[in-house]
Order: sequence, then C-alpha cells, then structure tokens
Amino acid sequence: MLPLPVCSSAHLLVLSESITVDMIKTSLSGMPSSKTPGPDGFPAEFFRATWGILGSEITTAILNFFESPFMPKSLNSTSLVLLQKRPGAEELKDYRPISCLNTIYKLITCLLAKKLKSILPDLIVPNQIAFVKDRLLLENVLLASEVIKGYHKQNLTPRMTLKVDISKAFDFVRWDFVLSVLQAHKVPLDFLQAIRSCICSPSFSVSINGTTSRYFKGKTGLRQGDPLSPSLFVMVMNVLSLMLNKAAADGVFVYHPGCENLELTHLSFADDLLIFLAGNLDSLKGVFRVLKRFEELSGLAVNISKTSLFCSGVDPLTLAEIETTVGLVPSALPIRYLGLPLCSRKLSVADCDPLITQVRKKLNSWTHRLLSLAGRYTLLSTVIPGIVGFWSSAFFLPKAVIGKINSLSSAFFWHDSTDTARGAKVSWFDISFPKKEGGLGLRNLKTWNETCALKLIWMLFFRAGSIWVAWIRHKYLSHSPFWALNGKNYEFSWMFRQILKLRGKANPLIRNLIGNGDDTFFWWDPWTPYGPLIYYIGCEGPASMGIPLFSTVSELITTQGWTLPPPRSEKQLNLQVFITTLIPSASSDRTVWLVDEVIQDSFSSRQVWECIREKKPVVPWANLIWHKARVPRHAFSAWLFVLNRNPTLDRLSRWDYDIEQTCLLCGVADESRDHLFFSCPFSHQVWDETLMRHIFGLTSGVASLHLRNMA
Repeated sequence: MLPLPVCSSAHLLVLSESITVDMIKTSLSGMPSSKTPGPDGFPAEFFRATWGILGSEITTAILNFFESPFMPKSLNSTSLVLLQKRPGAEELKDYRPISCLNTIYKLITCLLAKKLKSILPDLIVPNQIAFVKDRLLLENVLLASEVIKGYHKQNLTPRMTLKVDISKAFDFVRWDFVLSVLQAHKVPLDFLQAIRSCICSPSFSVSINGTTSRYFKGKTGLRQGDPLSPSLFVMVMNVLSLMLNKAAADGVFVYHPGCENLELTHLSFADDLLIFLAGNLDSLKGVFRVLKRFEELSGLAVNISKTSLFCSGVDPLTLAEIETTVGLVPSALPIRYLGLPLCSRKLSVADCDPLITQVRKKLNSWTHRLLSLAGRYTLLSTVIPGIVGFWSSAFFLPKAVIGKINSLSSAFFWHDSTDTARGAKVSWFDISFPKKEGGLGLRNLKTWNETCALKLIWMLFFRAGSIWVAWIRHKYLSHSPFWALNGKNYEFSWMFRQILKLRGKANPLIRNLIGNGDDTFFWWDPWTPYGPLIYYIGCEGPASMGIPLFSTVSELITTQGWTLPPPRSEKQLNLQVFITTLIPSASSDRTVWLVDEVIQDSFSSRQVWECIREKKPVVPWANLIWHKARVPRHAFSAWLFVLNRNPTLDRLSRWDYDIEQTCLLCGVADESRDHLFFSCPFSHQVWDETLMRHIFGLTSGVASLHLRNMA
C-alpha cells in the first residue's frame, strides 16, 4: 500500500484524550430523536429521560470500554432493516440494508467518530468532499461542470470522464484493510484497538415485517447507521485517491486536458467517483488497473453495469475498441451527479425539470390535507426553500424555472392546488418581503440564488483550501484580477460568467486593507470605500491621472509617503483625501469580508440576503398583527384586511361581477373594507362591545376609530 500521511503530534493528543462523563452526556444530548432503536429496544430518548437513574451505569460501562476495549456480543448486536432503493423493488439487490444499533454502542462510536472527524481534513486529499469538515458537495458539482465544459463539441482534444459505481460499497469493505489504513496513519494503539472492537465483532439479525431472524456473525463491511462508518469509509477511499494521483504522475494513464497543472485526476464524494483522463484506450486501461488493484486491497469492486463513460473528441475507432475491450458504451450528457444535473453547456429549463417535478410533487402531496392559509404558509416557508436551495447553491436557475416554482407556490398558497395561480389576492413579489415591510417573509428565489452565488465569490477570496477555488484561480485568475475579467469571455464556463455578473453586488462586501500595497491593483481591487476605482473615476482615469491600468498600489508608495498626481475632478479629490488617511506598512495587504462596514470572520447567508435584497418602508401595523400571542389563522385574515384584499362587494364589482354592492348587514351604504369593519352600525357595535374593554381600555365609541387609523 502507498505511504499515507501520518498523524501529527496534535492529532495524537486529540485521539488519546481521555473520555469524560461530560463528553458522554453531550454525545447523548446530541443524538437525534425518533430513531429506530437497536435490538435492545431502547432509543436515545429513553436514556435521556432516565439519566438520573441509569446515568452512572451508562457512564461506567462506556468508561470501562475505553480503559479496556472489549465489546460484549449483546452490546454490538444489530438489527438489519431492508429499505427499498426504488419503488417496486422485487429482488434483494433492490434493497439497502440499514443497521439499527443499540444506543450505548452508538454512544461509544459517536465519541470515537468525533475524534476521527477532527483529524480528517489534514489526512484526506482535497478530491474527497464527503464527511470532511468545511468541504461542500457543491464544490464537486461546480468543478465537474468546469472539467466537462464543451463536451458536446467534437473538435476538442480527446478526453474522457469515467463515472464509477462501487458495488455495495459499505458492505464489502475488508476489516483488515480498514485497520491497516489506520495503522499506516499511525493512530494510537489504544484508539486502534477500540476501532477494532467496534467494527470486527458485530452480529446481525434481519428484521422483516417486525419479525427478526436468528443472529449470525458478520465477516466484512461497515454498517450503515454506525456513526464510525462514514469517517472510516472516507479513509479507505482516500487510499484510492492517492493511488489514482500516483498512477497519473507515473504515466499509468494520461491527465485529462486542462488538469495536468493542478494534477487533478478525479473527484470523490464517498463512493461516488468521477475520474478524468485523456481520450485514449491506454489511459482507460490504466485507470481500470488501478481500480482492480484497489479491489484486491479493500474488497471494493467496480460495478461495470452501472459505470458510465463520457467522451469528447474521441475517434470512432477508439470508441469501438473501448466497447470491445472494456465493455463500456459512451453515455450522453447531461446526467444527474450528486442529485444535480451535470451539463457541458449552460443550464437549461429542461435540465431543471427534476426540480420542478419535485416541487410540484411535494405541493400536491399536501393539497388533500385541507390546510388553512397559515398551514400552507408554514410548509412553503420551510420545506420548499430546502428543495430549491440545494439547486440554488450550485447553479444560477433560469428565470423561467424560478417563475414556474413561484407560480406553483402561489397556486398552492392561495388555492390549495397547483393548477393555476390566477386570482391570487397578493402578488408573490409582495409576499416575499419581510413581515415588517408588509409581506409574509417567504423567500424571494432570485435574491436567494444571488446570495448563494455571492458565497461562491466569498469562497474565491477566503477558501484557499477548496479544490474548486484552486481550479478557478489557476484557470481564470492567474493573469488577471477577478474584478478585471471580461464577463463575456466565452472561454469561461457559463456558471463562472454568471458569477462575474454579480461583481457589482459583491463590491461593497469585499475590501482590501492596504499594507505594503504589493497585492492590490490600484484600479481594479476594492481598496477604497468607492469600490474599484476604474468604475468610480471612469475609463479615462488611468490616462488623466497618469497611473497605468494594472498598476499596484505599492507603485504609488515611496519612503516619503504617497505620490499622487494633482486632482482634476471632484471624484479624484475625494479619492486623494481618503488615500492620505492611509498609512502604508511593511505587512502584506489583507482582504476582508464586510457586511454593513463590519468585518466578518465567516459568510452568513442571512446577513448577505439582508444586505442585497430589495427593501420597502417598514409598515406601522406589523407588530399588531404578527405578535407572539397571535392566532395564525386570524393573523392572516388581519393581514389581508389591512392590505384591503378581502373579497368585499365593492372589490368584486370592479371585476365585472353583476352584483348588488349594498351592505347586507345595514342595507344602507355600499360594502367596502372600511364600511364592513368600521362604519357599519352593526360592526361598530361589535367593536365597541368586544375591543374597547379587553384590549384598548378606551371609552365607548373610540375603539373603531382607533382601528380605522391603524388601517
């Protein structure tokens, strides 16, 4: 096996740290509720509720395990539950085995997993995204889209992408290989023994329709449901990553065009593997030799029937040889990758059909429940943003897609149906404003999409460890600053061109703090309150001020201070006044993220959303409707009443309804909002009798006048 990175002294301290009672209690508190219990039948809620009685027994058992890692058979027994992978499953292969484990066992492995997770970022190569802190699924999707850009063209240098399916990945991992990987990383012996006791001593009973089989011993595999399994599996797959990287460096296969400088051979999300290579048969054979060797070591085999090959620029003869030799027929893009479309060109409306279908299906599943407006609002404010947000984090959604989702949501909200949004009492645009501004606070999808894209810009400046950021910096930013790039350059990917369109909104959020000025471009970088000076001064600025277009700030700094030309306009004067307040230093320039002129240590979607969204004046009546003690159903009625969107007779008559407008209560005046709720003698009496004493404490006849002023 390849030499693996070894644990540092800091890692060893973490892995060797003694377990305490507080750690056990914290782990138990963090366990999710309503999970199927293991064979003992006791879920986490039971142990939390009885901690005062059983707490000392539980902690003693767990502490004894860590002192002498022996795992009793009963503690490591497992109920296997078979879940359908797809509707209509008929064969065993169509089911996924999920392990239901005893809570005390899971407490032990939670403590081990927490230690293991803390060292993964330093041991796992950047190609692997899954289960590693601060690595995001969208990085793989974005980078894969960059690599396959233009695959629909046939005039490219021959290239291939192999989407590998690992057969029953968790179930076939060899225990001895897992332990040898941990040994190669030089984990402490006590920690290794604890892992061995957990993964090598399980017994299983299959549960079918509530009936369990006899127990049998396991021989291989990591259990899905065990807190340890994800981290251990990622460490196993890391060996394959290192093998692929070494094979490419040794010439076993040739790098994909554009990937050699970054030595990019593959992307991995757990067992979901994309391998990039040159478009020739020898390279493909080389990759399969690596995969075969990994199978011999780990037990993880390639499922060739579910493995896909994508090619561009490869001649027909080579394709025929590949089909004969390897048994793969090239597939067509786009495909679904990690739940999102993987496209070689711009994202189309058709590519987003799965998203629209998912939203429609979810909304239709609620329509038969006869929900109130308040109930429908709750679902729209929680579930739908999660579905759409997953796509928004990686792509700019086409306007037609956002419009369709808004239309479906509006139809469901107003009509409890997805057929049509016609007849909505308030436009979806107005609903998307916060409650304090007269709306309902439902998410504006376009603004949210822009917020997610601004996070990508934030990553470009502040996430140097990201493999996608490394690609963008090398591919697009190596010769020009981000702010100077031509947004219409079709050498850039479609997604990156969309990101460049948001530079105007990103300008106020990024600031270069000047040290020695070496790393800051005078005209392009946002190092002043005015943003990039090329836009503030204008295109004539470099000529009028005599400062070349790509000069750095350091070129205007001497030992005596700033060397600036005399100002020739009010803007140049403002700039000079600001610059003279800066004191250069010997330290490097620093880029910071600002929200409302306050430096932030991390990206906050909520803050950025609030910063870029369109705003309306705050309405004075919001707190009277949306107070904590409100009855939701009545609050929504009051909201419509204040906006004058109730179907009163005067409003219905405007829509050409042939109806009599006279108030049905008093029979004197026309029915309108103000008349129905305030002016009508009948309603006037109701207000005085009910609200005067119980809410406002006003004298007779004043309550209705006060409410009218509210509206």
